[in-house]
Amino acid sequence: TVRDMSGDLAELVAWRNAINSGTRPGPRMFVTGQKLGVSPVVPGAPSTLRTERDIEQSIAMLAEGGADFVKVQELQPKDFAVVARASKAYGLAWVGHVGYATTVRDVARFGQGSIEHLTGILFGASDSTAALLEERRLRDKPTFMERVVRKLGVVAKPIDTESRAAQTMSDANLRDLARVFVTHNTAMVPTLRLTAIRLRMRFSALQVTTPHLLARDLKLTSDGFVNTPGPAELGALFNAYCHATRILHEEGVVVLAGTDVPTLFGVPGVALHEELRMLNQCGLSPLAALRAATLEPARFMKREAQLGTIAVGKLADMVLLTADPIASIENSRAIDAVVVRGRPMSRASLDRIITRGEAAAANLRARGRQPAQ
Repeated sequence: TVRDMSGDLAELVAWRNAINSGTRPGPRMFVTGQKLGVSPVVPGAPSTLRTERDIEQSIAMLAEGGADFVKVQELQPKDFAVVARASKAYGLAWVGHVGYATTVRDVARFGQGSIEHLTGILFGASDSTAALLEERRLRDKPTFMERVVRKLGVVAKPIDTESRAAQTMSDANLRDLARVFVTHNTAMVPTLRLTAIRLRMRFSALQVTTPHLLARDLKLTSDGFVNTPGPAELGALFNAYCHATRILHEEGVVVLAGTDVPTLFGVPGVALHEELRMLNQCGLSPLAALRAATLEPARFMKREAQLGTIAVGKLADMVLLTADPIASIENSRAIDAVVVRGRPMSRASLDRIITRGEAAAANLRARGRQPAQ
């Protein structure tokens, strides 16, 4: 089962229908259109959200197009009540990022179902939330005059607000955030795999083999910051996200396993096992990490009566292993067979699929090396 977080809704719905009808192999799909607040959610939808009507029309078009939920990004505080009202009217959950213009507390109170990539968490747990969010806005969304005065050197270059937030967050603030999230049923999708790559860390520190990111290949640039973090600071920043994941989980916040594939070297399937490993290393037990990829997503999508656990009467989607994943999360890779919609697939048949995929990838790479005609 996959949750596709942004794409061509018509194409995704067509895939979902073909898979559900049995004419195309594939996973169960929960889908949406483009991100609300970034671009038209579907062709013909408002390109910018100037009025409440623009938001309502966008969500209506998502619902009519067959979306399962709404994903938001870079909305203004005044927009969230409208999104919450319109989404509820069409029976859709709304999920997404937390931008510079608001806080994680605010979006949870408005009813955002999940927060992706822990966006805003470090800021929300900082002792300097308001100041850091304003500095982040100056960096990412400066007005014309702000750009001019910064270029002239009238004001200092922006600081690396993410590192500053990590340095000023506290466990007390994290636990306070957790109470808000539990009260309003807001789940976290840490995507630690993505965060580690984004921060240009050595994956060897987490025992994950990613040759693209070897330390000798690290090339850090100033990015216009006064205090751009180096490798040590980047490691500390990842540790802050890891620590936040552990505290939020301990306080009862629902954690969901997400990967953001195919972003940044993400390979479907493989990336999920990397995420499970990282969740385990960041404080979740092997059982809790497995629940983050099975039962908790089923509950989140309100499909726990059909999915999430193995029981009589539920849909027959399961992975059969040769070793106990509760003893070690690494054993989740010891796959002997997969059952999809009641259809068993042996190890040999799975290997044939992998071989075909490898051949297709090699063909694409070869074509990419060919000179243009």
